Amino acid sequence: MITICKVGRLFISLSIIAFGIQQLAVLDFRTAIISGFPGWDHTMIAVPIITDLAMIITGVLISGIIKVGDNLKKKISFYLGFYFIVLIFVSHIPYLLFIYPYKLSHLGSWGDLLKELSFSGGAFIVAGSFLDNYKKNNLFTQCFKKSDSCRTYFFLRNSYFIRMH
Repeated sequence: MITICKVGRLFISLSIIAFGIQQLAVLDFRTAIISGFPGWDHTMIAVPIITDLAMIITGVLISGIIKVGDNLKKKISFYLGFYFIVLIFVSHIPYLLFIYPYKLSHLGSWGDLLKELSFSGGAFIVAGSFLDNYKKNNLFTQCFKKSDSCRTYFFLRNSYFIRMH
């Protein structure tokens, strides 16, 4: 299980590094990261360069190429996921609701938002994958154990009632 988590962390971090390098080559934000809504961020060259370097450094630290502690990797992954969620609410949703010239019923309209959402979810999953390295008796893991037993109970109970009908 630990090797699967490491491979998953490597894949997520490589995709973050790749997006950072692509943006660095273009010297502008890709629409999957920031849409066309805040126009000022596409006119300034320094803003994309700073965020690109931050994405590349974040990807390198999460991947394990540079040895850092698991606690730092967990925090970095959490902040990366939060960064993408904030960009969804600040950039993509206002752009789609107020500026986007086409119909929102077309699924292609939501592609960049969904890419950003997948990056955010991947970062949160990576942050959660570092849970194995902490104490087994903390409150978070106890809640998971209790929820697993509750889910098993409700699954067995509901499957029993479904068979009765």
